[in-house]
Amino acid sequence: MKKFRLWEIALLCGLVAAMMYAVSVQAEQADIADKLIRLHIVANSDSEEDQALKLLVRDEILAYIGEYPSDATTADEEGALLLSILPELEGEAERVLCENGCDLPVRAELVSASFPTKEYDSFSLPGGEYGALRLTIGEGGGQNWWCVLFPPLCTAVSTEEFDKAASSSGLSDSEIKLIKNNTSPKIKFKLLEFFDFLKNLFNF
Repeated sequence: MKKFRLWEIALLCGLVAAMMYAVSVQAEQADIADKLIRLHIVANSDSEEDQALKLLVRDEILAYIGEYPSDATTADEEGALLLSILPELEGEAERVLCENGCDLPVRAELVSASFPTKEYDSFSLPGGEYGALRLTIGEGGGQNWWCVLFPPLCTAVSTEEFDKAASSSGLSDSEIKLIKNNTSPKIKFKLLEFFDFLKNLFNF
């Protein structure tokens, strides 16, 4: 029987510990994802004109939803509201396009989509499955733009606004701390990505 050297045992223990930690982070990410709704705007193409139109649609949708009366305190409640106004959102987006000389159609839908790890100015989000309001312009063949629609972290410009918006959606203090932009979340997210790599490699 092969005798394991000390460094091999230490390496194995370290790998097991990292995998167990990544599992806990994965569970934490899933809990966070259940409390968020992303906004996903997909441009018609990568042309300069289509990319500029994408940003106009983004601005209009954020403004429209921001002014829409809502007392939602959970992602499920906000999702139900968004589902009820999808035709209005399509209309608003198409109106903006028309005002700028574009007659492309817009499709608005609520989806569950996979997002990569993303770092924003004031916070970070781990990659994973998130509920999202997606607006697809025309063929939807261009680069996309996304942020967090609920809670309204897209428009939070200060730490106080960020904390208030995040806590109002049911995020715990530890979850808020996790997604704030500092070293700890980045390390955790990299471990999560490493764990996903191991799962794919060894099919477990």
